[in-house]
Amino acid sequence: MDGKNKTKEQLMSELKKLRQQLKNQKEIEDALNVAQISYKALFDGMSNGVAVYEARNNGNEFVFSDFNKAGEKIDNIKKEVIIGKSIHEVFPHVKEFGLFDVFQRVWRTGNPERHPVTKYVDDRICGWRENYVYKLPDGKIVAIYEDISELKKEEKERLRLIAIIEATPDFVAIVDSDNTPIYHNRAALDILGMDYDELHSSRQLEQAHPDWAARIVLEKGIPFAIQHGVWCGETALLHKDGHEIPVSQAILVHKNPDGTIDSISTIMRDITQCKQAEKDLQISEEKYRTLFELDSDALFMVDEESADILDANAIAAQMYGYSKEELLQLKATDLSDEPEKTKAAIKLNGKTHVPIRCHKKKDGTVFPVEIAANDFTLQGMKINISSIRDITERMHEEKLLRSSEIKYRRVFENSISAIYIYDVEKNFIDSNQAGLDLLGYSRDELMKMSIPDVDAEPQAVLPAHNQLLQGESLINYEHKLKDKDGKILTVLNNSTAIQDDDGNIIGMQSILMDISRREQLEAQLRQAQKMEAIGVLTGGIAHEFNNLLVPILGFTELLMSEKSECDPDLADLKQIQNAGNIAKDLILQMVAFGRRSIPKRESVQLECVVEDTIRLIKNTIPSNISINKEVEVGLPPILGLPNELQQVLLNLCINAGQAMPAGGVLIIRLRKEGFCKFIGVNGKLLQGNFISLSVQDTGCGMIQNTIDHMFDPFFSTKDVGQGSGLGLSVVQGVVEQHEGRIDVDSALGKGSTIQVYLPVVQNEVEPAAVKTELLSERKERILLIDDEPMVIDLAKSMLEQLGYKVTAFFDCVEALTQFADQSHDFDLVMMDYGMPKMNGKQLAEQLKIIRPDIAIILITSYGDLDPKEEIGTLGVDALLTKPFPLQVLSEIVRKVLNKKGGKGVGVNL
Repeated sequence: MDGKNKTKEQLMSELKKLRQQLKNQKEIEDALNVAQISYKALFDGMSNGVAVYEARNNGNEFVFSDFNKAGEKIDNIKKEVIIGKSIHEVFPHVKEFGLFDVFQRVWRTGNPERHPVTKYVDDRICGWRENYVYKLPDGKIVAIYEDISELKKEEKERLRLIAIIEATPDFVAIVDSDNTPIYHNRAALDILGMDYDELHSSRQLEQAHPDWAARIVLEKGIPFAIQHGVWCGETALLHKDGHEIPVSQAILVHKNPDGTIDSISTIMRDITQCKQAEKDLQISEEKYRTLFELDSDALFMVDEESADILDANAIAAQMYGYSKEELLQLKATDLSDEPEKTKAAIKLNGKTHVPIRCHKKKDGTVFPVEIAANDFTLQGMKINISSIRDITERMHEEKLLRSSEIKYRRVFENSISAIYIYDVEKNFIDSNQAGLDLLGYSRDELMKMSIPDVDAEPQAVLPAHNQLLQGESLINYEHKLKDKDGKILTVLNNSTAIQDDDGNIIGMQSILMDISRREQLEAQLRQAQKMEAIGVLTGGIAHEFNNLLVPILGFTELLMSEKSECDPDLADLKQIQNAGNIAKDLILQMVAFGRRSIPKRESVQLECVVEDTIRLIKNTIPSNISINKEVEVGLPPILGLPNELQQVLLNLCINAGQAMPAGGVLIIRLRKEGFCKFIGVNGKLLQGNFISLSVQDTGCGMIQNTIDHMFDPFFSTKDVGQGSGLGLSVVQGVVEQHEGRIDVDSALGKGSTIQVYLPVVQNEVEPAAVKTELLSERKERILLIDDEPMVIDLAKSMLEQLGYKVTAFFDCVEALTQFADQSHDFDLVMMDYGMPKMNGKQLAEQLKIIRPDIAIILITSYGDLDPKEEIGTLGVDALLTKPFPLQVLSEIVRKVLNKKGGKGVGVNL
């Protein structure tokens, strides 16, 4: 139905409805305006901070849409600054704060949450916050929060005060206006011996006191505190077990603003110890007076300002010769022979010790005293109390003691023996200079050390140390020490325990003598004795063997002189001559080793020595041992003795062959080692270029004990009769003479390698002298004396071949008789040194008596004479050593005859 067909009443009705609708809408709008105004007033007027956030990015970010004034104040920021900004921009640490996670949960679930009290801190603000977060119907998040920083601060202060009260050892309690306990601290329970319930069952505070103390609290303490605010006095508490505890008590009354009593607090301190101290003080004063009078030293109390003597004990009166009344009329300076020093000392504060001061007695006698003093204040007066001791007798004893100590220290320091003093824990306390020198430490170093630090065998000396701890002494106890450089020393120890006055052992004193040198000297003596034995042995061998070699070599040489170069016998005679020369050289080497003489050395090519030795040992080494040679080409020469070096190699090869009874391989190596630096056989530092000569076998090898003694004279692992034990000793002696070194590498079942290092030639060696032709143009007459027929026959034949006339005798007495009758018929006497009835020296003396100008040649074996003995001492003109070749015989005879009457010439081959 359109409007035209409506009735007036209908139109009026619709108009009326329309007016009503418009009216309702306006009322709603007005109400909404009023609500908005009220909300705004409420929002801005809240004391709590309120922030409204709009969720964005599906709840991953929240942006400020509103912020009230309380929030601006709490967070110290303006609303217009933060609207439209994300919460992370305004509060950068909101994530760590934990509030952001709450926002996200509330936005997703719609359930409100309370974020507990948490401290927020960033560069702008710091404070404790509590938040309540909820979600609006339009999806926004509202956070209402409160700043409780001040409450936290107050709570912290309250807890701090409570902690202080709880920590105090004093009794603290609070009662209300009805005198009913409302608080007590832990000390209250401890002092009364009660637990919490027991204390609170006593409804009245005065029940914690004994009756007499409760009356003081009720009748005097509380009334006074009500009037004046606080009361202090001494009362007592009643312990659970019934005994009284004296206390100093303070009562404080706390009133309301209207003047009524709110509560009463009390603090009580246990003064049991103070009371006991007072009692002890009284006892102490009595004891002080008793001790003051009974002390063995003189005691004085002196006014520091005036130096007046205020008090003195009976000992003081007796020491100084005054009565006590007289002393109290004097000043302290009146008793001193050094008054100015005494006056200054009295005014010193604190403890004072004067080791010596001169005082004087009433009769003027001056005597030394020792003073110990202290000061204190008594009723405002500075008092000096002094203990004075007469030290006249002590100074006399100290003088004697100092004299004794000086003597002891002089003996201690000047002793050539090492002296050490150490405590029972073995720590060094003192040492003389000889002790420091023995171990090589400075005094500071040694005083930080103990005996085990220098013992080479700590476990071995434990029984000896325990013996000292038992009070026993050590006499000539031999043990080992090690010095700073690690060198092992053998010492002879004489030690005694040091005891105190009560007989307790407090330390030890040891007097040590280094016997390492003595051991070395003993070893050298033993070695010298061995060498002397070897010298005697080799001398005897040389004498007898040379008597055999003389005809062998001599007649061989004579036969060779009769043979032409084409004669087939000449080669055999040369072999005999070579063998004889080798035997001669071996005897020479043994004599040189036994006497440690050093013959003149020459340039030697070791390759030749190796070749010659291999030829010699091929027939002596068993056929089941193969010999390998490894020699470098172009080796430089060494300075040495070819025959001795050959003997070294020969002995090493024989020794290696005997180590391989079942066969094996013997390897001889010769190579240049270049520059080396090591300790030689003679114990000296060797350096330079060396050649090594080594002999290696695949035999049974050696144990360490055998290696340690293998070069000792007469040491042998062979059965009796199978070896003399001299072979390797000869090797060591030769290497020592050549200033070389020997290394041994061996182990059981792994064979042995002995390596000899020999220095190469450093300087040019003089070439050997060129042999001269035989001199046989003279016809002089020679008297020849020797007890060996073969030597006589050979020497006579050789001399006659040289053209001399020879008269020979086997008996020296017969020869002397003949010479006495016909002394001027002879130009020269040649005689053996070692003859029966009369030796060569004695015979020479007799000949010189008969004819002083007679020329004499003494024929010797290697062991007959000491090479150092001068020819002039023997009374002869020359020495001729057996065996002698024809060339040498010709030269020496000719030289002696040419220089007849002059100084003799010695030829020793």
